[in-house]
Amino acid sequence: MRKDCQRTLDAWIKDEPFGKRGDSIWTDGDGIYSYSTWIVCECYGRLPTYSFNATKYSQTTTTHQNAIRAYMESHGFNLRVYYHVPMGTSYKVPELGGY
Repeated sequence: MRKDCQRTLDAWIKDEPFGKRGDSIWTDGDGIYSYSTWIVCECYGRLPTYSFNATKYSQTTTTHQNAIRAYMESHGFNLRVYYHVPMGTSYKVPELGGY
């Protein structure tokens, strides 16, 4: 995993921000983003579930998505995977299609 990707993931797990809005990968502590598009966030409900955006945008974003997804799956995170998410979408948009 790339250094910035690992640092972002580590900060997100601690609910801490890392990087800045618009970076190739960053977190506000609630979600992880690639540029301005959400990649992963926690969904609140009975069981901890995490929304994961698997839409392909660029080689850089795909590299980050693959590393984060592999980490999360290997550590037992329950993922709900979304496809066809428009670029620039915030994770706070509940009407996302696909699963």
